[in-house]
Amino acid sequence: MSLLERNPISFREAQRYYKISTPWKGCPYALDQDLCQSLIHVWETQGNIATGVEQSRGDRREATLSPDRKRRRDHTVREAPLVRHLASTIGRRVMPEVSKAFAFRATRFEGFTIACYDAATGGVFRAHRDNLSPATAHRRFALSLNLNAGYEGGYLRFPEYGPHLYRPAAGGALVFACSHLHEVTEVRQGRRFVLLSFLFGEGESRPGRAQSTESAPPPPPSSF
Repeated sequence: MSLLERNPISFREAQRYYKISTPWKGCPYALDQDLCQSLIHVWETQGNIATGVEQSRGDRREATLSPDRKRRRDHTVREAPLVRHLASTIGRRVMPEVSKAFAFRATRFEGFTIACYDAATGGVFRAHRDNLSPATAHRRFALSLNLNAGYEGGYLRFPEYGPHLYRPAAGGALVFACSHLHEVTEVRQGRRFVLLSFLFGEGESRPGRAQSTESAPPPPPSSF
């Protein structure tokens, strides 16, 4: 285990010491613990598949399994009541923080994905950006919400902003611009579960609409 992994940066430490260079906004209480456990149960009982990365194939791009770059299994949340509950809960707790931190009003989620990085398969996602293709250009911010603890590795890192490793507690979220280069380090023990989505606004068009979008609740009125 490296020195950085023995001393990952917490929300409070990052806000105190790395305020200028930290490329994300932390939301430590985005989901309750019971809901986190329920989402893990959904992944375990309702199916999951290995997912790949987008690669160019002639004049088009398509998702291709690429174990040297990404090893992760996903469950796409499709039950309408659960999607609405997630949009409402995360919208109330996260969207106002995004507005304050980035001066951007996010009004749409690009669906929700429950993902698992498993040490048994060397779960990892090498450095990448989330909005490079025509199908993903509408994405403005990525949402990464940890669902559990008790694993080793699986840190989020932004190589362009230094070597620091980040891992919120269960229920905590990180929001960052999709244009930022980022990676998930290899999980060496246990399993890391995370809820993923992408945020965008009314003005961003979404080609194909391959997944459902869900509206976030409006932000609370400002007081003066």
